[in-house]
Amino acid sequence: VKKGSAVISKGPGLFGNAVLQRLSYLAIEDEGRLRNPRIKEHFLTKLFTLASFRKTKAVGSFEKLVQFHSENKLLLKAYNQKETKALGRIVANRKSKPFDKVIGDYRQRLF
Repeated sequence: VKKGSAVISKGPGLFGNAVLQRLSYLAIEDEGRLRNPRIKEHFLTKLFTLASFRKTKAVGSFEKLVQFHSENKLLLKAYNQKETKALGRIVANRKSKPFDKVIGDYRQRLF
């Protein structure tokens, strides 16, 4: 880019975009956008939900996953009812699969 030339577009850039695509489940937000109260609330909700989910995953038990889903069901429904039902099916059909597979499937749909 030449000195004094205009910026073509605003965005995360090539590296930032690759990180966002590969790690879409992370709570990442631009500092400027956090001035918007709704965006800030969504960001903090995602941040704390992901922290709780990480603790659930670390315990490694189906019971803890069922508890996580039950405790967050209304919150998840507020964001997306269809995905919440899909998450519920993952939890309900857990008995025939290993924990790592179930928790991985759940994480992919969570955010």
